Amino acid sequence: GANSIEKLEVPVWSDKNGQDDIIWYRAKKEEEGHYSVTVDVKNHKGDIGNYSYAGYATLKSGIFVGSNDNNQTATVGIQLGSLKTDVGENETEVKIVLKDTDIECIGKNIKYAVWSEEGGQDDLRWYTAGKEGEDYISNVSIKNHKTTGRYQVHCYMIDNEGNYVYLTNTTFEIARPDIKMSAQNIGKGRFKINLDIANGANSIEKLEVPVWSDKNGQDDIIWYVAKKEKEGRYSVIVDVKNHKGDIGNYSYAGYATLKSGIFVGSNDNNQTATVGVQLGSLKTEVNKNETEVKIVLKDTDIECIGKNIEYAVWSEEGGQDDLRWYTAEKEGEDYISNVSIKNHKTTGRYQVHCYMIDNEGNYVYLTNTTFEIARPDIKMSAQNIGKGRFKINLDIANGANSIEKLEVPVWSDKNGQDDIIWYVAKKEKEGRYSVIVDVKNHKGDIGNYSYAGYATLKSGIFVGSNDNNQTATVGVQLGSLKTEVNKNETEVKIVLKDTDIE
Repeated sequence: GANSIEKLEVPVWSDKNGQDDIIWYRAKKEEEGHYSVTVDVKNHKGDIGNYSYAGYATLKSGIFVGSNDNNQTATVGIQLGSLKTDVGENETEVKIVLKDTDIECIGKNIKYAVWSEEGGQDDLRWYTAGKEGEDYISNVSIKNHKTTGRYQVHCYMIDNEGNYVYLTNTTFEIARPDIKMSAQNIGKGRFKINLDIANGANSIEKLEVPVWSDKNGQDDIIWYVAKKEKEGRYSVIVDVKNHKGDIGNYSYAGYATLKSGIFVGSNDNNQTATVGVQLGSLKTEVNKNETEVKIVLKDTDIECIGKNIEYAVWSEEGGQDDLRWYTAEKEGEDYISNVSIKNHKTTGRYQVHCYMIDNEGNYVYLTNTTFEIARPDIKMSAQNIGKGRFKINLDIANGANSIEKLEVPVWSDKNGQDDIIWYVAKKEKEGRYSVIVDVKNHKGDIGNYSYAGYATLKSGIFVGSNDNNQTATVGVQLGSLKTEVNKNETEVKIVLKDTDIE
């Protein structure tokens, strides 16, 4: 029936506001049996979305007929390209580009809604795109948002009526620098805080480290600006003299100000460092005669954190009844005190506890050691040597060098100690002393004698032998008693031989 057609018309209208924008378009014949109409939305108030259309023919006979294919719809939208983001090297700015998208006649412009996911949409901002060639571009300053992490970008077209038409979306990331921190003592009341940046180093404008001692809260807090040592490594040197000289635990944290203006904390915050004394070794040296002990604290630095070193010294015998304090003298890098054993007067093990006097006058325990003052091991024995005498031998197993004098009190068992005499032993050879006892000095008593041994050491200590409470028996050196009867048995001769009663 194409030959019967005089005219083909197509009424077109948008679905907005009924048919207020209806236009009857006359179709153009393109070829036999094929007609077409081009519809421009600018003739329909720029409406986008669904359009309705129908077809009507006026025949050469004058008859007006509708298409059996009426009640058709068409959707007019945007030919959407791609939405891209490009984060700058320093992460201060992000370029948003909508490419290959045509909004001519259906929209006024393109806008981007941008916000960080952290905190919801509390930093939402709108950016109007500028058209550069076929692209719609906006440059977003991260200073307007001040948050790291993932950002949302939603793209809208503003249509001819000023409505916002959602088109598409994308995301981008602003890196939060990964700051790892550690601390190490470097002596003289200082410690170094190292900050290693695992990612996002290029975005950092400044790194700050607040530091405070655990004494009295944060009354000594200082914000240090970290110095860059090399790419990805920053550090801070902390000197306790700037923190009232406090020693002990310090807290520190790390914060980065990015080139974008964002201020972020390290995920590795709430760190602590302990500032103490770089402790070397505590040694003691007992001299040959055991009269003096040299105490030496070596390789220990208390500069800036302490005034001096003191040693508490006491013998274990008797608890701390002989406790004395000795202030060390600094000789080179060592802290030295010389302890006179005369001040303690006890043998055995001694305790040495080392303290630093800090800047506030407090005693800070550092370390301890021990030393030994030998108690001479005196073994004693006695032997009769005739003529009312006996010899007491004293053998020194150890500690002989420390002996100044050996004395042996001797008394007979008659009438208590009314005849006691303190004999000074004579040295026979190294480690051997002896005493000769004559009963004529003890009222001529024979029988049992008691004796003991006591040493006065060169240190002034007076000690008894562990072998005391010894006894010796003084009697007659008895030979043989014989009798001889004469031939006539008128006389008997009695003879006591080899017997000394002198």
